[in-house]
Amino acid sequence: MHMLRASSDAAEVLDAAISNAAATTFDRLTRGLNRTETAVSVSHALDSLHGSIRRLETPEYAEALVALFYSVWYQPFQTNLAYSLIFQAIEEREAQLSSKRRLDIVDFGSGTLASGAGLALAVLEAQARGVPVPGITVALVEPSDAMTRTGPDIWGSFLAANGHDVRVDLVACATEGHLGTVSISLQRVEDVCDIEMAPDSDRWLVAMHTYYGASKEGIKRDLARIGEVFEPEIGLFTCHYDNVAGVCDVSPFAGPAMHMPIPPLRMAGELPRVTQWRRRLAEELGLSDDPRLTRPTEWDPERGYRDNRAALFYSD
Repeated sequence: MHMLRASSDAAEVLDAAISNAAATTFDRLTRGLNRTETAVSVSHALDSLHGSIRRLETPEYAEALVALFYSVWYQPFQTNLAYSLIFQAIEEREAQLSSKRRLDIVDFGSGTLASGAGLALAVLEAQARGVPVPGITVALVEPSDAMTRTGPDIWGSFLAANGHDVRVDLVACATEGHLGTVSISLQRVEDVCDIEMAPDSDRWLVAMHTYYGASKEGIKRDLARIGEVFEPEIGLFTCHYDNVAGVCDVSPFAGPAMHMPIPPLRMAGELPRVTQWRRRLAEELGLSDDPRLTRPTEWDPERGYRDNRAALFYSD
């Protein structure tokens, strides 16, 4: 079994997984469209994604092309962020995890599985450092079918490229990977009551960039229900700095948040294959003047450190 030697290995393999998944999905979604129709569809998706997020509004995540372009722009930073934060949490809770049969996680707003990829990276690093990690189950809570379908291809391709046994069931929205002695099972749930929990598990609630002001009441209601049923021991939330107060308001934890800036990220620089795919697409569609396609995709963009914050919550 091949294990990643360093974060540079992880970056290279994930770059390939994201770009390959994007190319395959894009070909499928635009089959039968002429060049002009394709360019219009792409521009519409970019308008929704970049314009909405800049206004802190919810993009049209139900649209397949919006989900695809999320994966080749925002996803790398989100994966890198999840990797760093989850590994930090694993280190801090080493004593608890070593005495538990399992780690159960609810990934609220799981999207294209950026947190799932970050989790896999964190587990691989923990194993390399001799930090014990039990088996992991992740309940994916995500309303968008398009986002949910985009993620498993990336997650599965990344693990398979490193020689890990992985199973992807797109119909059931489920994936399972075996990373050395640690198995990670991800399963989309339609209802909070479907969340699988072990009687003796460490329970984490992860919500990365899932807060949008227009959906505040619905998010608060959903998280409160998760808090009642799942009873998480820690919460790991990330958001735009303008949304920190909103995240604290919707949190199901009784205690206050421990606010923190974005920690040092483990992967750095550009994603050359993803950037190449985006720029080639821009040229083919006559959109070479559109910076939303021609700017390089980065693991650690300046906006990541500048615009985002993390908050930790504890049940006690």
